Parts: sequence; C-alpha cells; structure tokens
Amino acid sequence: MIMLKILSTMLVAVLLALPPGSRPVAQEAEGIAPPLEPAALSTAATFTITQLTDNAQEDSEPVVAVDSGGKAHIAYTHDGDLHYITDASGTWITTTIAGDAVEEFKPSITVDSFDAVHLTYYAGEAPSVDLYYASNAGGTWGGELIETVSIPNVYYLGGGIAVDGAGLAYVVYATYDGEDYEIGLRY
Repeated sequence: MIMLKILSTMLVAVLLALPPGSRPVAQEAEGIAPPLEPAALSTAATFTITQLTDNAQEDSEPVVAVDSGGKAHIAYTHDGDLHYITDASGTWITTTIAGDAVEEFKPSITVDSFDAVHLTYYAGEAPSVDLYYASNAGGTWGGELIETVSIPNVYYLGGGIAVDGAGLAYVVYATYDGEDYEIGLRY
C-alpha cells in the first residue's frame, strides 16, 4: 500500500511536470467517469513523516481520520489488539480500545462534526466474527456489539463507517448467509 502511494505520488509529479498540451487525456468509457485531470489532484510532493510506533510485535491495518482542527486520529491493530493514537492534545497518545483474548482486526474510523471519534472493528475467528462499534462521543470510550457476522474467511471482511451531521453512525459491512455474499448497512 505504501509503495502504491509512493508510485501514485511520483506519477502525479511526472504528469504535472509535462507541459499542459502534452498531458495524457482521459477517455470516458461507457458508464464510467473519466479520472481526474492531473491539475485537479493534490500537488503536494513532500510529506512529513512521523514514526508513531516501534514494536517487536506486529502493528498493522492502520486507518486515519482528521478532525476539524487538523489533528490525526488513527486506529490500528497491535499484536491482535485494537489501538487508537492521536495528537489531538498536541502530544501523541495511544489508547487500547479492545485488548482481550480475542483477536481484533480490520478497523474503520471517522470523526464527526463535533470531533468525536467513531470506530468499527471485527473480533474473533471465521466462520463467525463479531462486528463492534466504539466511540469517545460521550467523553470516554464506549462501545457495543453491532452484529455477529458469518463469513468463510476473514479476508472477505471489509467495511466502513460514516457519521451524519446529527452524530448518527452508519456502518457498512460484508457478510455471507451460506449461499450469497451480502453487503449490510446499520445505522
């Protein structure tokens, strides 16, 4: 994923360096919108790199959201536990959201208009895993089980979370009913 991001950044930089008349032109396929023109893409060619963790055990599946003040909110898994890290206070602080005997994985994150953080994540092992929701909207972290999801392999799992202007969370996820793969929405 990092290599893909680096390559796409390099491609944008190369395309932006071409004179406007020599840039490739996107062709619209039937029913498919053309990609953005290079001038419409971000021209940021440099990034600030901050190392957030340095562990002997696996840190993986990081996801990020940014609040209205430009502060980062990151969820990731560390050795099977779900962690949250933020610099909202001006200093990077890590909190364990879920850390028990069950492995947590595939987090999703968003920040609402009140700068509260909302997460979803899975816990357990296929063929039956639990989908959880957690938030610090009340000032401290709290959460609940959304649904037990059937899936033959955890690699088929995925999902996301968004929050509307009233603070209502919308969770999308994948499941399998024994015959068909399905996408579900909870709110």
